[in-house]
Amino acid sequence: MAEHREQLPPLLHDTGERTIPTQQGEVSVVFARHTLTYEYALRFVEGRTVLDAGCGTGYGSALLASRARRVCAIDLSNEAIEYCRRQYAAPNLEFLQMDVTQLPFRHAFDVAVSFQVIEHLPDPDAFLRTLKHAVHPGGSIVLATPNVRVPRSGDASNPFHCSEMSYAGLHALLSRHFASFQISGIAHARQNALRAFVYRSPLYALGKRLRRGSVVKKLANKTLDMTSFRIITERVAEEALDLIAVCTNDGSRAA
Repeated sequence: MAEHREQLPPLLHDTGERTIPTQQGEVSVVFARHTLTYEYALRFVEGRTVLDAGCGTGYGSALLASRARRVCAIDLSNEAIEYCRRQYAAPNLEFLQMDVTQLPFRHAFDVAVSFQVIEHLPDPDAFLRTLKHAVHPGGSIVLATPNVRVPRSGDASNPFHCSEMSYAGLHALLSRHFASFQISGIAHARQNALRAFVYRSPLYALGKRLRRGSVVKKLANKTLDMTSFRIITERVAEEALDLIAVCTNDGSRAA
């Protein structure tokens, strides 16, 4: 199992797009969602060789390495890869600086995971073809991306995203590449009317700017139950915050 070296100071800052693991007393809605995604993926990696394409700060790669036979984790940012190498160490975990759109691997892995990456890429079809080349025929490709039900523009848009998708959009994309796939989602564990109101108000944007250890943020989390999530398989299009797709690399589709 990968060792988390908590004594080392972080070299990176949490930006919302690049997520740093929370420390005791801190609150991060994004980190909670992303961690659940990796925990869900554990069921697919037991004893297998795994590619983590777009590993970010590596906490998820380390979690996968606790079950997988070998994990190769890659990211475009050399700064992020250096952080990962300093923070995590395991004999079955390797971090490489590499472009996820130009992978050199050919049927080298049993499973590829790529979480919160595809929305950053201008050509999702090319990315899926690259992942399919990297994974053995019959292997699995597990993807996660935000469920953007209504296209965002202006101040609501994310300048780092260029391929945001709804459930229907992701389904259409995957249909071009895979004969067999399933889409689940991540949703809040419990309904909360006040939280739903806050999401629609300017308060949510203001709250995102607060420090993770802020007293206000901790009180808001306690009241609104912001960091408790669950995997859903019904009403995914309507209720999921993030979409999770599990695809079989059967080679029967070629977009």
